Amino acid sequence: MSLFDTITAALVGLPAAAAVYLRTKRGRLQMLGWFKRLFNVDITADDLRIAIDNMSTVVDAQGSSIDWLKEQQEFLIAQLEIAKGELAQAREQLKELEELHKENAHMRKRIVELESQVKALEEELARRKRYTPKAKR
Repeated sequence: MSLFDTITAALVGLPAAAAVYLRTKRGRLQMLGWFKRLFNVDITADDLRIAIDNMSTVVDAQGSSIDWLKEQQEFLIAQLEIAKGELAQAREQLKELEELHKENAHMRKRIVELESQVKALEEELARRKRYTPKAKR
């Protein structure tokens, strides 16, 4: 069970349990006693029923909010999985680009070597042309 599910269960469970307990005669009497002691207020049973109904409404609203949050969580988890897949693809493409970069660097080095060989051969050819006697016609 995830932390979110634990918190959700606590948020839904506690007010709902309190609402169920307050629907019992013992719960109502206990609540009346608390109000008398804490606030020095004498609450009628009708006031207590109204409070319980309001509490039930709040619990229902919290349940709707929790359902919406669960939907959002599932949506975000799905988006996270998609992002993970895209990240894996991007890493593969980066590896391919790094390999191509290495091959490119190797090819450039080879091109420089070949250009220097061509230049040396051209210089050798030019030198031989200068020192080779011209054929008579």
